[in-house]
Amino acid sequence: MAILRRANQRLLRRFPGGNRYYLAGSKTGSRMLHVGDIRWAPGSSMPCHIHPEPKAEESQLMLEGELELTYEGQTYTMRPGDVALAPPGTPHAWVNKSGKMARMITVFPMNDPSTKDVEPPPIKNGPQPRGVVFKKDMKLFEFQPGIMRYDLVTEAQGAKSTFFSMLFFEPGSKAPTHYHPATEEAQFIVKGELTAVYGNEVTVCRTGDLYLAEPGLRHGFTNKSDQQAVLLAIHPTARVERVLVDDTDLPY
Repeated sequence: MAILRRANQRLLRRFPGGNRYYLAGSKTGSRMLHVGDIRWAPGSSMPCHIHPEPKAEESQLMLEGELELTYEGQTYTMRPGDVALAPPGTPHAWVNKSGKMARMITVFPMNDPSTKDVEPPPIKNGPQPRGVVFKKDMKLFEFQPGIMRYDLVTEAQGAKSTFFSMLFFEPGSKAPTHYHPATEEAQFIVKGELTAVYGNEVTVCRTGDLYLAEPGLRHGFTNKSDQQAVLLAIHPTARVERVLVDDTDLPY
């Protein structure tokens, strides 16, 4: 898979009131990731569950609306930009009590994780677990001229196999062309339009498109539009190896 356009993505029923765009996984050619875009109707919920596989740590990024998260017996209200990282075997549950639609991106650093319903742990009070991070506590920094970045999921939150960030491209900005020797990278366009390098090709990615760069494939983005673009960069490793490469042979 190179680029999965929004129009070609499968919208699947994930649970009652919850529909998911299947962005990356074994059915789309990925060998290292499972990525979904879930829409939550008012009143919908996922009961307390775990993902038991040793690599099945789940990252969950709120994009729209408001959901209530119960995480190891503690309850939090999650809003756009907030993130939860559930390590393998961590009980967690979600419910939409807001009366409005909500939306989240879910990420696993493996193909086809399983879900097992479990009894909810006792409700408790305690310090906020490091796997729950609110946008207000994240640091926004300049990644490249004209590109600001939030690191959403890293080793600091306890991630073992995930690195997940959000980048804001201003018009005219460019991310260096590069490749990853041993891992894939999934890149999801949350908003706007970006011109992309894919190996020896140049193409345009728009809102809702998912771009998967296989190991060793050179890739990069520039914003040739007149509007800000927002990109999610998703890696199935907590320590990303990036090799910069030349792109002057391309009309880019």
